[in-house]
Formats: sequence, structure tokens, C-alpha cells
Amino acid sequence: MANLFVTGITGKIGMRLLPLLKEVQEDKVAGATTSATMSAFEAEQPWIENLKYNKKIFLVRPDEMPIIGKIKKEGKAGYEFDVIEGEIFDFSSGKYADEETIIVHIAGIFNMSQSPDILDRVNHEGTKNVLRQFNKIKHFIFISSTTVYGFHNGTINEKSSYLASHAYAKSKALAEKEVMESKAPYTILQPSMIYGKEYNQPYFKVLGKMEKGSMIRIGKGDNVFSLVHVQDVADGIMHFIRKGPANGKYLLTSGENLTQNEMYRIISDKTGWKVPKYSVPVWFAKLMAPLVGFNPYDVERMGRERRFSIEKIRSAGFSPKVKFREGVDELIELYKISRKQE
Repeated sequence: MANLFVTGITGKIGMRLLPLLKEVQEDKVAGATTSATMSAFEAEQPWIENLKYNKKIFLVRPDEMPIIGKIKKEGKAGYEFDVIEGEIFDFSSGKYADEETIIVHIAGIFNMSQSPDILDRVNHEGTKNVLRQFNKIKHFIFISSTTVYGFHNGTINEKSSYLASHAYAKSKALAEKEVMESKAPYTILQPSMIYGKEYNQPYFKVLGKMEKGSMIRIGKGDNVFSLVHVQDVADGIMHFIRKGPANGKYLLTSGENLTQNEMYRIISDKTGWKVPKYSVPVWFAKLMAPLVGFNPYDVERMGRERRFSIEKIRSAGFSPKVKFREGVDELIELYKISRKQE
């Protein structure tokens, strides 16, 4: 049996994963009460061995200790866990270093506006530190990003070349390299742009401009703009905890490949707001982005073709469930609530 070590548990993806980890039981499986029952059950479900653990251990930043403290005190997780307090790039695993460990590494900086040095320190050097803190890694699950591929003409799959241009994308690509060159069995998940109620920016900005009738299409709007719901990312992590190491990387999107225009129409159908009437070239939208509160790189991602194949992750047994037409509802609802509170 191995420990289960998770970074980023108090973050957006981590808080979706937190209740799911209740499935990971301490040397037992719900519904299996005797050794005979366990043996028969496990014979039919070999992945059950991956759901046994000695301890759950969460790495938590000092400023987030009150959050995890409240979760622990009130029993909101539904299970016991240990906490290591520290920053991703300089924490110590201490007494857990020589124990067999399954690692889920989510923590990182997703803010595209951060300086290259900070992005590298947290996303790249932080990953390197996690790897060197444990001597017996049973499975290293790393949450990367589709940004490592940059922009391609045509469909991107896991064999596509890396054309990372932004500092964030470069930091994730370097972190992937650390994982793949380590001796640890690994799985790398590469989510596309994540949405959900936790990820309300920059989506609230788009919704706000659509409500006012001032949203402008980036380019012609016929480009594929791939998204994935945060719940599907958490579910994907759980899938590979069950499945065990794949020693490979997996693109993770909703699989819909909707165009920018199609997404505007879905939002319009649900709200009655008009779809954008006017459009501007991508280069001009990037130039003007800071003046209207957008990050230039996010704007470029909205306006450039970003079509991904998720056949590989589907062949590994995982299919995302949340479609944009349903998933956007919580964003719209939360946006309307925030408007009432202004």
C-alpha cells in the first residue's frame, strides 16, 4: 500500500477532487467486509488495489492553512488526512520521503500575467522539487496544459510538436520533461482551457460584454476553441488513480471542438443576449486586450484554431461528460448573482 500525496488540494481543481478522494479507502473498499469478499471483489476489479492507501497527505501553502484547517476541523472531506505546510518549490516531505507514494501534482501558477521567473520557479522548479522529495514513487500524476503545443493548423494530438511560446506554456513543458525523464511511473494530463464556477475569469468579462452588447469576435469566429469543465479534470484524475501509471500523456478537453461563434450562440440561446456582431483581427485584439481588461495570450487562444483529439484518453477508458451547453449554466447563474450583488 502507498500513501497518497496531493498538491494544490485547496485550489480550483483540488477542491473538486477533495470529495472524490473519499473513494480511496484505508486498506478497505466500501461494501467489502470480509477477506473472502475482498478477494472475490478484487479479482473482478484489479484497479481496487490502486484505491488502497496508508495515508492521505496534502501539501498546503502557509496562506491556505486556514482553509484546510476548517475543512479538517469540520470533517468536510469525509476522511482523515495529514498536512504538510510549505511552498511547492521548497517544502520537505520529511518522514514520508521513504514511503511508497502515489502523487497527484496539481499545484501551479495559472496566471498568464505572472513574470517568467515566477512561472518557472513554481511550475517547473516546483515539479522538480516534488519529484526529488519522494524516493519511492508508485505513480506520479501531473496536471499540465494544452498550451505546451502552442498553435497548429489542423488537429493536435499527443504526437504533435511542442510550439510553446508563452512563459506559462514553457514552464509546463519543462515540468513535463522533468516528469518524463525521472524514473517514476507517470501519467501526464493536458487539460485545455478550463471553465466552471471556480474559473469565473475571464468568462465573466465575456458574459458582461455580451450582456451589454459590446462583445467583439476575435477573428472571424470560425476557429475551434476547446474547453474542458473543471469537474471532468477532477474525474480524469480519479480515473488514473484507479487505472495506475500509463507512462504517457493525455489531452483532456470536452471533445466537442466548438467554434467561437457556436459558443456565443449557445450563451445567446440561454440568456437572450445578442451574439457579437462585429469582429477584429487577432493581432489587433491582442494589442487592445490590456485596455479592456483581458490578457493578450487568453485573447489569442480565443481567436486562434485550437482543435484537439482526445481519442487517446478515450481509449484509456475515460470520456469527459460535461458538454458546454450544460456546463456554462453554472457560469451564467453565478454571473447573474454577482451582478445583483454589485
